[in-house]
Amino acid sequence: MPRLGAWLAFVTSFLLILSSGRVNALVEVGGVDLPGTSASDVEIVDELGYVAGLSELWIIDVSSPAAPTEISRLDVFGFAFAVAVEGGRAYLAQSPRGLLVIDVSDPASPTEIGALEVPDGIPFDVEIVGDVAYLADAVLGLHIIDVSDPALPAKIGSLSDSGGALDVEVVGNLAYIVDDTSGLRVIDVSDPSAPVLLGALGLDRANAIQVVGGLAYVARSSLGVAVIDVSNPGVPALLGTFDTPGEAQGIRVVGDLAYVGDHSSGLQVLDVSNPAVPVGLGVLDTPGDAEDIEIIGGLAYVADQGGGLRVIDVAVPGFPTEVASLDLAPNGYDVQVVQGFAYVAAGSSGLRVIDVASPGAPVEIGSLDTPDDAVGVAVADEIAYVADRRSGLRVIDVSIPTSPVEIAALDTPGSAEAVAVGDGFVYVADGSSVRVVGVANPAAPEELDVLEGAATEVQLVGAIAYVSGGDTQIRIIDGSDPSALVELSHLDRPVSTTSLRVVGAIAYVGTLGGRLRLIDVSTPSLPVEIGLLPYSAHDMKVVGELAYLAAGSSVRVLDISRPTSPVELGASPVDALGVDVVRGLVYAAGGGGLHIVDFGPEYGPRFVSIDIKPRSQSNRVNPSSGGSIRVAVLGSESFDVAGIDVSTLSFGPAGAASIGRSVRKDVNHDGVDDLLARFRKRETGIARGDTEACLSGQLLDGTRFEGCDAVRTPPPH
Repeated sequence: MPRLGAWLAFVTSFLLILSSGRVNALVEVGGVDLPGTSASDVEIVDELGYVAGLSELWIIDVSSPAAPTEISRLDVFGFAFAVAVEGGRAYLAQSPRGLLVIDVSDPASPTEIGALEVPDGIPFDVEIVGDVAYLADAVLGLHIIDVSDPALPAKIGSLSDSGGALDVEVVGNLAYIVDDTSGLRVIDVSDPSAPVLLGALGLDRANAIQVVGGLAYVARSSLGVAVIDVSNPGVPALLGTFDTPGEAQGIRVVGDLAYVGDHSSGLQVLDVSNPAVPVGLGVLDTPGDAEDIEIIGGLAYVADQGGGLRVIDVAVPGFPTEVASLDLAPNGYDVQVVQGFAYVAAGSSGLRVIDVASPGAPVEIGSLDTPDDAVGVAVADEIAYVADRRSGLRVIDVSIPTSPVEIAALDTPGSAEAVAVGDGFVYVADGSSVRVVGVANPAAPEELDVLEGAATEVQLVGAIAYVSGGDTQIRIIDGSDPSALVELSHLDRPVSTTSLRVVGAIAYVGTLGGRLRLIDVSTPSLPVEIGLLPYSAHDMKVVGELAYLAAGSSVRVLDISRPTSPVELGASPVDALGVDVVRGLVYAAGGGGLHIVDFGPEYGPRFVSIDIKPRSQSNRVNPSSGGSIRVAVLGSESFDVAGIDVSTLSFGPAGAASIGRSVRKDVNHDGVDDLLARFRKRETGIARGDTEACLSGQLLDGTRFEGCDAVRTPPPH
């Protein structure tokens, strides 16, 4: 988000790259000149930096932070205050011309394709949500513009009677705008043609805002930073302030850290873990005046007037380490890990079975060449269901992992791209249709029903199937009767999809161009796009509040505890088209085969050993019987069970709480105390056919831990 001073500075700019192991010890590592401009805003998309500066748009290759390279620049004849990039187009807030639409599908040759004039206004910031542009105008307030036809943007709404707007942030159906005289205003934009002011808070010198969860962080020039509670949009309330040494112009929040573009005082880093009392942690004095900030992949990109675009390493602690890899030429497309075996859909080399019981030394133990390209795999009850493109669905018995055997096939008419397993049936995303195949007898699959329409990804959640493909971001299908599918709704966008994952009421849809769209599916008949994230995702796995993205050239980890404001925690540079996560390890299938990556304890719970039904060799559990079940958390020289907070123990799929008194005793006679706890069997959620159960909890210092052990239960009815 640009500031007012940006259009007054006519100075030479350059790009500097900096690196740091800590926020208060930054080191410069590279640079590139951007002559004749003053950087006021920056956005990073797919390793390209888009910089708005004076009368130009600059496009910079930042794939190698130590050697950034100018790709192109476009003269836009005026003051370019802000830039937003979406779907191969850059949108510029520019004075005096208004909103400019630039085709950047070829970064080497950007071309202006559309514009909307804003007479008498000074457009100052822009945000794109779907097909709508929100334009903050320093004089006229908020303009809402339909950009579904980028060549002919059309104004559909505005709010101008409550002052100007220097910055805008849109979260769900709410737009937050700030300016230096009217402060903060919260606007209902559920109907973009009729925005409604909900609430306001007077804040002198407010000029930039970011909203994270129920908090708004506002940069206030010489007054520093303010933190505001906006959980009740009608009554925003001031929580805390921090007076930065310079003039706060831009702000970004990642986890418990706020990064502030503090003009002449450079980049400031604040600890906002207690929003009421922000604390200064560190500072880097940039060569110019720090304005806007973008945080991507552990790097802070600072638009620095007189200093160009500065790139600073602000990665959080924790360094992902590749534990092992195994070459599976030519490609790995999908992977699922089940009971110590990784099943990889490996393109033209079919299904590959890898023993990963020792993650540091994976060994291929079996394979089966399929007729075409194996690109999707799902394993259930010792059967692997493989999406084999033009050869349809392949059904493979993997009860003996060293000797997988195809027992049946169903040649679908399209191109089988993905598969999801239900209870006695599977869904196949078949390119131009989604097909339901009965597999009650896996050796005799039979087609039950078909719904036509683009389908390259599919996920089952209970009786609901979520499908994406082509321009269809998501199609929601009622499969309560698999032989009579009913489409409940669909949501289309003019960009092709690459992945789909549904977590609770949120669907995450990867699209071409390196975007991850967030769709609210809490009402299946009315999905609503609520956010857009700058991440590429060919596949995605969610564990607790962490999302692991297979991003092509890397695996990236996001904290999605606040789905519309995720925080990137780290990345590992391994080829990744498919991803699975088991017991703290990430299994990535890609161009280099299978990679196993340990992201470290800060990315997930600590894994410990447990013993279900100590002294029992079989661990037999009958879910239908009453009574309790004992579980021992095994101590060791590196794990003291005295540090366990017993009140946090949770066992089984349903998370049963412990009952009675937990005791410390040496259960396995190794000379180290263990913790023995009891749980009501019927509260654990263990079901017939289950082969494993897990226990989780926390230590007294808040560290999470988890352990699993095998169980033997009666077969399903």
